[in-house]
This record gives sequence, structure tokens and C-alpha cells, in this order.
Amino acid sequence: MELLNSSTAKYPDWTGWTLVQPCISVGHVGQLAVDVLITSLRAQRITSLYHPALYPVAGVGAYDHVVEQENASLNTSLEVYACNEKKVVLMQQRSPCIPGRQAEFCNNLKEWIEARNFQQVVILSSLDSQARVDMQLQGDQFRYVHNSTAEDRQASLDDTPTPASLKWPALEAVVVSSDTPAGSGNMLGSGLAKRLLTSLTESGIATTVLLPFCQPGMQCREALMATYRLNQWLHIIPDENGGIRWPKSWDAILPGLSEVIPTV
Repeated sequence: MELLNSSTAKYPDWTGWTLVQPCISVGHVGQLAVDVLITSLRAQRITSLYHPALYPVAGVGAYDHVVEQENASLNTSLEVYACNEKKVVLMQQRSPCIPGRQAEFCNNLKEWIEARNFQQVVILSSLDSQARVDMQLQGDQFRYVHNSTAEDRQASLDDTPTPASLKWPALEAVVVSSDTPAGSGNMLGSGLAKRLLTSLTESGIATTVLLPFCQPGMQCREALMATYRLNQWLHIIPDENGGIRWPKSWDAILPGLSEVIPTV
């Protein structure tokens, strides 16, 4: 991964931090959830990243709290934000991969993650609700899947919530271990989540994927649900700052959103 401003940017020491990474998927859930996390945590922009496998894109800055930062008024294809207080790095991806270059992007992203020494990776994605099997039609419309490294890490932590202790339903028929590649179950609509999980599993990086079922479109409700679940697990969003919030840029696209979807 090459930095757009590589002549001046320097990475902080992120050893032991958590990386939250979206995948472009049905309903744009991962990207919208990262928008919510960046706003709720008032995360500061670290840099933009460049990769030739991503379509180039640029747009007006989406977050009010970073407008005072130099060069933060323009959003690009791939950006990195950080919250020092919670030791969380947030990657926002705004454009999809060019067809035929997904493997190249995932491999380079894995190398970038390895070099940063993150404690764990959380992938925010989604599942196509039209692909549900009978057992998934009722009950909780949220799933997770993690690899054996993440499971072992969670088991070693005392008095810390885990997806299992929170009674989240695991994605059916998916088994991920050091010997079994990820993705033996149906992850239709999740974009590159399966491929990236497989790659990170092979490198022994603790990885968990959060996956609400949803329909195509701009699914803000499911994005807020994914954010709520992540916070229920990791406790990264402080209540004293207003809790979970979305950027004001959402109001320009979806006026009246606060009346339809109250803050979680």
C-alpha cells in the first residue's frame, strides 16, 4: 500500500491496537458503519492510501470534526483514521476494486496490516438477506465469523465480553481454523470479506467479521446495528460524548433520518 502523501506521513506505533476495516458489500453497511464510528469517536485522519486496484474517487469531506485538519477536507478512495484514547484504527474504503485485481488488493492489504502489528482486525460487512436459508429467516438477523486465532485470543481474556458470551449467532456452516480456509459457508453479498478473512487467517492474524443481513440500498439501520454490536463487544464509544452518532453528511442525503432511526 502506497501513501498518497508518503513524503511527509509517518505511522504511529499501532502495536496492540484494533483495526476496523469495512468491506464494500450489499447495503454499503461496512462503509456506513465506519462513518458512524469515525463520527462517534471523533477519530482524527492519519492519511490517505493509494492502491492501483481501487477505482480513484474524490469528494467533499464527510466529517465536521476533522475539517480543521490540513488536507482533511477532501475524501479519497482509501483513508485511515485513529482514536488514540481507545487505541482503534479505522480504515474507510470508498470505492470498489477493479475487476480481476481483488486478490492483489487483499494481499497488499494483508501485508500492510501485518506491518502495523495490530492486536486484532474487525471486518464490517453484510450478507444478502435474499440468500438466507430456512433457519435464518427468523430470529436475530446478525451473524459473525472469526478465525481460530481470534477465538483463542478471546478465550484468554478474563472478564471481557466475547461474541460467544454475548450470545451472538455465528454464521452457520462456516468453520475457520488454522487447517481449514475461511468461507466454507455462504457469505453472498459480503464483498471481499471471505477472501480477506482467508488471507488474514493464513497469516495468523486474529480476525472477526460482523455481518448483518440486509437488502440492497443505503442500509443505515443495519449500519447502526453493526456499530452497536461492535460497541457492545469492544466498548469503544463513550456515552459522555453523546454515544453513537452519524455524520451530518447523512442528513443531506437522507433528510429526516433522525426521526426514522433514533440514535441507538
